[in-house]
Amino acid sequence: MEHDTQKEVSAKLPTSFQLPLRKLLSSWEIYPILLLAAFLRLYCINTTEFDGDQADIFAMAHNAVSHGHLVATSNVASIGIFNPPAIIYALMVPATFSPDPVGGAVLTALLAIVAVLLTYIFTRRYYGRLAGTWAALLYATAFVPVFYARFMWNQNMLLLFVPLFFWFLFRGVVARRVLWLFPSLVLFGLLIQFHASTIILIVPLLAALALAPRSTFRWYDIALGLAGLLFIYSSYIYWLFQSNFLDINTILHTTSKVALIDGQAFYFYQQLLGPLPEPITSGLSLFGPYALAFSLIKSVMSLLLLGGACLALVLVIRERSDKASVATRRSFIAGLGHWWIALRQSPFRCGLLLLLIWQIIPLLYLTHHDIVLRLHYFIMFMPGPFILAGFFLAATLNWLHKRSARLQVARIAVLVMGVLLVVAQCLISFGYVYDSAYGRYVDYAWGVSTIIP
Repeated sequence: MEHDTQKEVSAKLPTSFQLPLRKLLSSWEIYPILLLAAFLRLYCINTTEFDGDQADIFAMAHNAVSHGHLVATSNVASIGIFNPPAIIYALMVPATFSPDPVGGAVLTALLAIVAVLLTYIFTRRYYGRLAGTWAALLYATAFVPVFYARFMWNQNMLLLFVPLFFWFLFRGVVARRVLWLFPSLVLFGLLIQFHASTIILIVPLLAALALAPRSTFRWYDIALGLAGLLFIYSSYIYWLFQSNFLDINTILHTTSKVALIDGQAFYFYQQLLGPLPEPITSGLSLFGPYALAFSLIKSVMSLLLLGGACLALVLVIRERSDKASVATRRSFIAGLGHWWIALRQSPFRCGLLLLLIWQIIPLLYLTHHDIVLRLHYFIMFMPGPFILAGFFLAATLNWLHKRSARLQVARIAVLVMGVLLVVAQCLISFGYVYDSAYGRYVDYAWGVSTIIP
């Protein structure tokens, strides 16, 4: 089955990895997906969460616009350091038009909607139209992306900028086009400004440098990238000098604590896939009485994610060439070298490997931590789980479609399961939106703190 699946999945890939605008606009499925994403992220957005962090960052943005300030830092992070100012400059856009902080929430929601569109285009471009449709549907309706898209916060900007970062990595590794390293370096710097945990994404960046053909590099990429990083960090560097590098000392002191190795990272990663324990389980919640039934969402999504990861791993490791197996039997080192050369020559396999590195290596790293983990640290993994789930669903449906008539019942069952999963996700996300908009929750069981185990 793996051999047949590899041939069939590879055959679905566009050889040029291009998606013309005309073809995109004629794709009818993207319009209901975007309408659904917009409804869940913008409905009653005037009831958005507004706490201390939200007040601080929007007030700084409004003051910067009103008085023409150059901003060096933003709000204070949980570990006691001042965050870099990227979020302030982003919020200066809505603050220019109105002092109403709802504008910041609207901007966050709009960027999150663009992230759904980017997920569709990205997945369709590299893994086919069916995979793109499933990935975008699952991502548009999932509870956690909707939750973080409905209020302004530094790390909520990662909903757009993480997939944009991987868009450029895939441009070099899979599409094998130039002008990818410079924007990747600048975007990597922006990701760290939005949340320092994304420094772990240097691993897929280094993997992209190893996998991308040398022909995609230009001498000026490094120079432009370093210049871009210096530009976006210039005011923050000034602050560091003025404060005698107080924040650097705080970071070093914070990370000197005793490290733990536990399963929190896996717990939080799985939380990305389904409804959270609270406030869904609150008796006031719209779907509270049905919480047990909706808890199946996480189990089904976990199976789809695991299936997508396993399928991607098989396609990355297994070669279709008989010469590879002969080389492996002669010498393990020779076989490994042949495998690496064959991998570098296959854009499809390189892309899957980069996708797996994104989802696996940072997760394993976070199992060893010396600070308290939070769910918002894991926004940097999105929309990766939904891309893998959509990839697996599309591959399964395509594989069953080419089999005997007896297996068409199984294909219909998989299709119905996927539709029910999307409907269930949509209902639970709407339930959250409705509950938060109309006060159907217990105050102490609401907010980001409710997702800490």
